[in-house]
Amino acid sequence: MMLNSMELPFKTRFKSPTQARRALPFRPLPASGMAKIFQSILNQPAQNPERLLYIHIPFCSKTCSFCIYNRYANLPEHIITSYVETIINQIRSAAKTPWVQSAPFKAVYFGGGTPTAIPSKDLVRIVDSINQYIPLANGCEITVESTISNISSSLVKSLAEAGVNRISLGVQTFDNTIRESLGRESNSETIATKIRTISQGGISNICIDLIYGLPNQTIESWTADLEMVQQLPITGCSVYPLVSKPNGQGTSTEIDIDLEYKLFAAAHTTLNSINGWQQLTPVQYGHSTNGKAIYVSGHGQNADMLALGAGAGGRINTHTYFTNPNVEEFLGCKANFAQTPKIMMSIDKEFLNLSKVFTLSEGLRLSKQNYQKLKGVFGSDFDYLKEQGLIFEINESLQLSPTGCFWAANISDVFAQRIGKVLQGDTANH
Repeated sequence: MMLNSMELPFKTRFKSPTQARRALPFRPLPASGMAKIFQSILNQPAQNPERLLYIHIPFCSKTCSFCIYNRYANLPEHIITSYVETIINQIRSAAKTPWVQSAPFKAVYFGGGTPTAIPSKDLVRIVDSINQYIPLANGCEITVESTISNISSSLVKSLAEAGVNRISLGVQTFDNTIRESLGRESNSETIATKIRTISQGGISNICIDLIYGLPNQTIESWTADLEMVQQLPITGCSVYPLVSKPNGQGTSTEIDIDLEYKLFAAAHTTLNSINGWQQLTPVQYGHSTNGKAIYVSGHGQNADMLALGAGAGGRINTHTYFTNPNVEEFLGCKANFAQTPKIMMSIDKEFLNLSKVFTLSEGLRLSKQNYQKLKGVFGSDFDYLKEQGLIFEINESLQLSPTGCFWAANISDVFAQRIGKVLQGDTANH
């Protein structure tokens, strides 16, 4: 795969679908009636059978320079204890609503922060409450994010017994020099040992995150990272470009677009060549049976997402919401889950049909049925993307090319821009 920087399909590269979807014409709802609207949504049965549950644990043992998420380090123990109780109470509260009870959830994801930064007994209590009160699909995927340093045989045993069947590890890189510059505590030997500990402890679906574009990273060090994936009992790997924080703080590096593409292409080629592995999304690869990523893939399939915790973001039908990121203010909501959104937005109902186009840019493929339905709106966009070699037709459906995966967030932006025009009354396809 080659990239000609003189003929780039876009002027700049977007690095996340969230960044790209900002072009969508969501309308903010007034704060005064937000809780009432949210409760009314939860009082209706689910319309979308694809449903995910996200639990945000915003605590870390220490903060990382490259992290862009809502998290806190070194908070008092009583705050963490109160947070766990509040989450459990809100699970019980949400579980009483018709929306939650009307269909099973296919995946549960504990993100952060670092979920394993809280005591394992508290993490298990939250998992137990989900199993007790929330309807889960058979074989529901339950993922817990963790740092390498938090992994122990006792933790893995407790999580496995509670029903956790997937671990996601923020490795970023195995290169010890780069890890030290990022303030990471574990070296590559420790990482390997901890991954084996998870595998031997009864959780076989082990996914790691790798980041390209890190300071002092070379194609050689990146190749070594990818070789480590093949040598360890890892069943899935997410590959992300380094994203700078919105305020410009934290780890950042200027990287030539050609080098960035070479790093991406090396990962794409290597991970797709591992025996039994396949590409699941533009950034996610995994074993076809042992390395599935239902939660991650669900994002690209426009699944609804119930999100709990300070700083969590969810979406239900035509609404998106973001809970209060301030932990103490979040705790003030107590068991009243409907009071937790700090921001809530809505969009026209037609979005539900048009948004199926994101299954191409965020989930690799647009089905034959949806391709035929959406041609009338996105026809000129599809033509341009084909001309640029970013998508191609196969069996009357559309699929991202390898280069298209690199530009996937930009392709989402193209679709978001088109949706915005349609919902605002501009139906011209040009």
